[in-house]
Amino acid sequence: MAEVIPLTDRSEPLASRVRASAAGQDGRVFVLDCSGDAPGDLWSVWVAQASEQVLLRLAADARDGRRREPIVGVVKRLARPTTASAWRDAFELAAVEAVRGVLGSAALELAAEGVRANVILLDERTSAGDLERSVRYLLDERAAGFTTGVTIRLGAEGLGGSPGGASAAGAQRQSDAPRRALVTGAAGGIGFATAQAFAAAEYQVIASDVDRPRLEAAAARLGAVPLPLDVTDRQQLREVLQSEALNGGLQALVVAHGVAGARALRDLDRPFIQRNMAINGTAVAALVEELLPALERGAPSTIGVVASQAGIKAEPQNAAYCAAKFAVVGLVRGLAPLLLPRGVRIHALCPGCVDTPLLAAALDGFARASGIAEEEFRQRRAAGIPLRRFAAPDEMGAAMLFLCQLDQTGLVFAPSGGETLT
Repeated sequence: MAEVIPLTDRSEPLASRVRASAAGQDGRVFVLDCSGDAPGDLWSVWVAQASEQVLLRLAADARDGRRREPIVGVVKRLARPTTASAWRDAFELAAVEAVRGVLGSAALELAAEGVRANVILLDERTSAGDLERSVRYLLDERAAGFTTGVTIRLGAEGLGGSPGGASAAGAQRQSDAPRRALVTGAAGGIGFATAQAFAAAEYQVIASDVDRPRLEAAAARLGAVPLPLDVTDRQQLREVLQSEALNGGLQALVVAHGVAGARALRDLDRPFIQRNMAINGTAVAALVEELLPALERGAPSTIGVVASQAGIKAEPQNAAYCAAKFAVVGLVRGLAPLLLPRGVRIHALCPGCVDTPLLAAALDGFARASGIAEEEFRQRRAAGIPLRRFAAPDEMGAAMLFLCQLDQTGLVFAPSGGETLT
């Protein structure tokens, strides 16, 4: 049973909501509510005393060797500061960063023992559903087992502004038709796992890939509608929009295709650069542009883009891949407020190392660029991840389903085993 700990007396009402969200889950949740009446000494109550409570409890656990369940910090602050409240806002931000600092450090220190630590930030505009979904996801070892050191920003803290924006624009779905999700790269590792997660959540899955035989085999396993598609061909994308499968619109578009792009700078050439950008970058922008009408017809709807931690953290021997993935993350951030009034949310999933054929190809490229054997490089790479392992594709499928069910928009979410603290 999850232990929920209010860090101030005024945090108890929020803690009560968190307890309801965490019912049936294991873990420890620290709750700090800075959104109500301010205490007399802001720093002492919100920062110093709250941090001390978290640190002492974690220190006692570390000494006693007990409690190996997930750790979550939940911090609530006001949505928008005014000039009159700027001083208070500064101390709220200090409290937020103190909790993030404590749990970010704990995430790194405890990862080798399999303990995860994450933070949820919210305000009075955050939907009750988003808080519950986030708490339950982060406490779920099977779904979020590779997610540590992450901050989920909900409400005004999240890029894109208003939570529930798609619902505000499109109200509730009136149709009784099943929800539809189109997944590109569905014959690949993350794409297949994502399609499987959506199918299990009772979406009607349209599975897309360029490799027709592998796609048909994957679709048969998923019970999905196969849609052979070269995502670099604009004409094919336009034809997809007119296809019978999209007549009723889409509730989710998951862009999960990709190719490895690891290669040393000295070995880059024009064909390699152009192919990498066309598939990992240009095709993402084209898919969003061409299929947006289907998402508007199915609103409220969500676009989930599989980027990479190499889209938020530069990597050596990976410049072409970083160019495409950084661009895609920037596109998501830029589009979030623009798509919201049209009933469409958008998020970027930025995984760390996921044990897929694509990762194997990337590791081979890194190994060649580094001049060492692929297996040796693979072992070194895994040892450098705080959780000491690669992610399973199913963990990324669960992460994408989580993102696509949020009311929030514009999240850049990096389940990386603690390698990239976001």
